[in-house]
Order: sequence, then C-alpha cells, then structure tokens
Amino acid sequence: MDYKTLKDAQLWTLISSGDREAFGFVFKAITKDLFKYGCKFTRNKSLIEDVIQDIFIGLWNTRHKAKIEKSIKSYAVTAFRRELIRRLSAERKIEGLEGCSDDYFVQLSHMELNFQNQEIYHADNELHEAIRQLTSRQREAIYLKYFVELSYEEIAIALDMQVPSLYNLIMKAMKSLKSILKKETLILNVK
Repeated sequence: MDYKTLKDAQLWTLISSGDREAFGFVFKAITKDLFKYGCKFTRNKSLIEDVIQDIFIGLWNTRHKAKIEKSIKSYAVTAFRRELIRRLSAERKIEGLEGCSDDYFVQLSHMELNFQNQEIYHADNELHEAIRQLTSRQREAIYLKYFVELSYEEIAIALDMQVPSLYNLIMKAMKSLKSILKKETLILNVK
C-alpha cells in the first residue's frame, strides 16, 4: 500500500485498527522533524530520542482511544513538546523556553557554502542574525510555521495559544524581521 497518498484520517484509521506498517510509515515521516525540533530545546540527543520513542509508544498503546482527525504530525509535535519540556524542567535544565537554544534554523555546511553564490550566503547570514533578535516565542512560532509546516491552528495547539494571538505573534515577528533586515541593508550600503 502506498501510504504517501493517504490523508491523515485514513492513516489513523489504519493505525487504530492495528496496521503496524502504517504506524511505521508515520514514525519515519515525523521523527526527523521531531528530532530537529527537540535540538532547539536541548543538546541531549539521547533525551530527545527517548521522548520521541515514548510518545510513539504511548500513541501506539492508546491508538484505540485517541482521536486524530486532521494531523498526526501536529498531534505528535504537541505531545513531544509537552513531554520534552516536562522532562527538561524536571531535570532543572531549563526554566520555560527562555533557556532553550535560540538557533531554530539549520546552518549551512562549509561544502554547501562553497557551491553557493556569495550573495546568497550573505543574505542567509543576515536572515539568521535577524531571527536571533526575535523573542524565543517568535522564533519557535516561525520555526513551526515555515520549517515544520504546521498550520496556524496546529501551532496554536502546540504552543497553547489562541489562534488570533498566534497570528499577532507571527505578524509582529515578520515585521521585526523586515525592519531588522532593512536596517542591515542600510548599514551594508553605507559601508
């Protein structure tokens, strides 16, 4: 069966009826994004892997009761975020999100940079620097929207926010980015 062509509701129906292959497909499709997202909170890779495993074990064990009608990925991101923050807080490694890594965006490797145009590299660095100037909440929302590709409704659930508040948060973040990048461009043009 080609699971890629199925919608999440169809996949969940298969999973809830015990289809291990469908579950394996979902696991493989989501874990990379969850791992990258977890690295934004902590450098403890074994903890991230444990939390991913635990939420999927929990999902499998509760597949008969859980109701996922729209997005399995959104459900997994929300469960993962809550459990990871709970465990990190229990270990007293962070206090909320403020202690988390602010590098939500992957840096390009040296070899990749050699193949890219210098202007693109410069623009990429400017964007990364501008993003670092946002609040941690804004960075997280931008990351979930544009890199994990969750909908506003899914992000609002994951971040425990109202959708209108999330719209405002992302809109303010985008305005800030535009303003920061405009200032950077002016400074570079003056030099």
